[in-house]
Amino acid sequence: MIDIAVPNTHNLAKTIIDKQNKYQELANEICAMWKQNTAQVIPLVISSTAVIPKSLSQSLKRLNLHPNTYKQMQKSVILGTCSIVRNIFKSINKTIQPIPVDYYIPRWVNVSQLKMRSEKFDNNNNNNNNNNNNI
Repeated sequence: MIDIAVPNTHNLAKTIIDKQNKYQELANEICAMWKQNTAQVIPLVISSTAVIPKSLSQSLKRLNLHPNTYKQMQKSVILGTCSIVRNIFKSINKTIQPIPVDYYIPRWVNVSQLKMRSEKFDNNNNNNNNNNNNI
């Protein structure tokens, strides 16, 4: 039996043990029902951030899969996690109204002074870049 799980990173070891315990009784029933000598439970566990446990390579060997299969698994998990996060942000953006820019700048700040400071900063950076180019 093969069971695939994608838990959070902090639940990785617990998930492996839970999966093995959960399906061991079923594996014993399958042995009895189909008159088999053994049935193995092979958990394939990778975290939602693509962290892999040490036991994953052993599980891949037991299934006669290429040792680098974990790379494709990591890629799939990362793409899946990114898709979930992207969908969450899309739904949040639909429900939140944009805040006017005036609220970002405290009322006690003199905006004209900010513009003067930013222009002065830009001029200093341009002078430094010109000096670096002359070297």
